[in-house]
Amino acid sequence: MKKITAIITAAGSGKRMNSDKRKQYLKLQNKSIIAHTIEVFEKTDSINDIVLVCPEEDIKFVQNDIVRKNDYQKVILVISGGKERQNSVFNALKKVKCRYDDIVLIHDGVRPFVSETSILNSIEAAIEFGAAVVGVKPKNTTKTLRAGAILETLNRDELFSVQTPQTFQFDIIHNSYEKAFEDNFYSTDDSALVEKYADHIQIIPVEGDYFNIKITTEEDLVFANAILEKKL
Repeated sequence: MKKITAIITAAGSGKRMNSDKRKQYLKLQNKSIIAHTIEVFEKTDSINDIVLVCPEEDIKFVQNDIVRKNDYQKVILVISGGKERQNSVFNALKKVKCRYDDIVLIHDGVRPFVSETSILNSIEAAIEFGAAVVGVKPKNTTKTLRAGAILETLNRDELFSVQTPQTFQFDIIHNSYEKAFEDNFYSTDDSALVEKYADHIQIIPVEGDYFNIKITTEEDLVFANAILEKKL
């Protein structure tokens, strides 16, 4: 039976939030954003283990004030992140004890409204095809720019706005990360590494939902509180 591990990244500084506190620790309905995120994976039966990645100086705080305080049983590791998100994820991939065909989900810690359905569908797709990415069709017309001017309008039917989790067979994502660091190739998107270094793998788009926002700015906090009010 395949082991399913969720890597939740929460090592960012949150500079765009204009807050003294890191964005992942800001409160939504008296609970931190990262706690809301962890709970979705904690409650999803298919998830066996959770690995949290946070700033090194926050490890004790996360262990005591978030994991132990909320009695999260599936969190097996809290580890330090790196300079970039890619470093943080690779730190986690090197720590997890997975067989080549086990499944790893990589999720942004500041996406607290991911649905269990999206998680389960991404796992199923990754088991069958090796790689899956949750996302949505863009609602707005999208154009490309060149030299500060609009160049062309893109066909929305051919576009996919990527979210997380991004879900992979362990050897596919681990090997892609290793090759990326060998080449000094960086991307903010995990599946971009698979596209580049495992192009024989078909990455399956999994339908997510528009509530699965990434909370990055003050405006996002307004939207997040509205979403939470609707869900309660």
